Amino acid sequence: MGLSTPGQAEITSLDSGNIDDVLNNAGVALVNFYADWCRFSQMLHPIFEEASNIVREEFPNTKQVVFARVDCDQHSDIAQRYRITKYPTLKLFRNGMMMKREYRGQRSVTAIR
Repeated sequence: MGLSTPGQAEITSLDSGNIDDVLNNAGVALVNFYADWCRFSQMLHPIFEEASNIVREEFPNTKQVVFARVDCDQHSDIAQRYRITKYPTLKLFRNGMMMKREYRGQRSVTAIR
């Protein structure tokens, strides 16, 4: 299986080229807006990945539930567009529409799932 972390492929990296397409085609998308230098972003990555793997088993249809992430240092245009001011920020989208409230629940695999 190589050196990649199991299930890493489940998380879609978003950029200005694919973000609209991915979000508009997803029933529900949970997007992790992060910065590599941020310790809390680093701590969230493995939790986010594990949650995505568990959810993928429950919803094998990849369009139904999408886990995605945005590197806000590389894509500051996207961070500005969604008014991201702190990292990591988890936002929930339904059919391409951002929910008014960001995800503020516990950052554990069970809670995110």
